[in-house]
Amino acid sequence: MAQLFSETFSISYDDENGDYSRHEIDAAVLGKAITGVSESVNAVSKELSDEVLELKVTTPVREGSVEVVFMAIATSPAAIAALKVLGITSAVGAVGTASVLEIVKQMKGKRVTRIDFDEDADEATIEVEGEQPITTSAKVGRMAVDKKVRASIHDFIQAPIANNPSGVVKVLDSAELPMLQFKSEETKSFNPLPEGSLESEETKQFKTTCHFTQVNFESSKGWRVKLGSGEEHPVELIDEVFLEQVKQSKKSFTKD
Repeated sequence: MAQLFSETFSISYDDENGDYSRHEIDAAVLGKAITGVSESVNAVSKELSDEVLELKVTTPVREGSVEVVFMAIATSPAAIAALKVLGITSAVGAVGTASVLEIVKQMKGKRVTRIDFDEDADEATIEVEGEQPITTSAKVGRMAVDKKVRASIHDFIQAPIANNPSGVVKVLDSAELPMLQFKSEETKSFNPLPEGSLESEETKQFKTTCHFTQVNFESSKGWRVKLGSGEEHPVELIDEVFLEQVKQSKKSFTKD
């Protein structure tokens, strides 16, 4: 029988004098929140290990709140590490970088204008409107701009306390210690991915032999190259020294 690994965490919803303080929550809201946790956890797990976690739920009564306790069960520690990458546990052995939830919070719910993936450095750089670029791991970057993941996170972070000024959502670890806590106003960062966002633009660094099939002596744009494999691509010429040399020698620069 395969060895099983497990981790427990909780999502808590609270307010001052509303339903949550009386241990009540709308069934549809709770259902979407639980589904949101399951979908976001397993999206990250498949990115890390291609394994789907088994997620079990129990809902004990806690004074002054509604708390949903989850137990994730998997056959590999890599799958359990998905919980840490997402940002809902402090599981040992997980990647030491900002979590998906932390990066999404930094994005402030704004439209993504560009994201570059550098495979060699295993990094992603996310650009959002009006903010400084955010650099994180490639895996976290992919999840932070994934429409389905963002919609799932919205369902369990923002939606349950939307329109509830005193609402608070907490992510608790297995020892009931808060890992993350957001007041209602702060959850605006966890909107679904805004329309018009650029979801991904991957940057790969490699050396190859190519020849130009289209040139533009007046600009760095408008160039095309054919690779040794036969593939043809539009390119932007960012080597300013080479571009200046081409401009100076353009009378003798010919296209095959």
